[in-house]
Amino acid sequence: MSGWQRTDGPVLRIEDLSVRFDVRASMLRTRPIAAVTQVSLELATGETVAVVGESGSGKTTLGRATLRLVPAAEGRVVFEGEDIAELQAQRDLTFLYITHDLASARHFADRIAVMYAGRVVELASAQRLIEEPQHPYTKALLAAVPEPDPANRLRQRPVVGGEPPDAGDLPPGCAFAPRCPAVMAGRCERDVPGLIQLEDGHEVACHLYSAGASVSTSSSAASAADSASSAASTKGSSASG
Repeated sequence: MSGWQRTDGPVLRIEDLSVRFDVRASMLRTRPIAAVTQVSLELATGETVAVVGESGSGKTTLGRATLRLVPAAEGRVVFEGEDIAELQAQRDLTFLYITHDLASARHFADRIAVMYAGRVVELASAQRLIEEPQHPYTKALLAAVPEPDPANRLRQRPVVGGEPPDAGDLPPGCAFAPRCPAVMAGRCERDVPGLIQLEDGHEVACHLYSAGASVSTSSSAASAADSASSAASTKGSSASG
């Protein structure tokens, strides 16, 4: 499969970036909110990377921290380049595109990073992520995207069941486990999955692809992840439109 390929070094590096906020829990006590946790991304000259996810996933805070509009608790952002003032195609601009809309990200971005509960859970070229999603959350998000067909106007669309976790009280282990149809009892709710490399720059943070199932062609991992998308369709549906 063809896709975006880096031809030079990164112009922007986000290295293990974490952002935390203190919110008031009572008159005398505050509690920390983990808005972004250990996110690492690289953007090459002229590349567009879309960051997608539900409200509260951390994508907007990641964008603000990249611009240094909010302070980072850990990690750093390194920018190398020169001032630019024209269009991307003319001057090789680099974009970090923050959006809810996977459909626009597919057409606008070279790569897509999917965020959930402050962490990147999947990263791949836009074409590969749309056509071969691996994480159950990514599959569920794509299943909920409406198709531009008038015949589908009244068709119910699947949605991810449940609600995103409270950033101030994240569950142990994988934060998506309480909503995941493919959850593995005794593993997912205990251990936080890290990003692992599949192939062609495709990375995913999911226990389905670790411990002997670390390639995207693993039949057991692919079958379990596909079942997550189907199961999510039965857990809830959105209104028409």
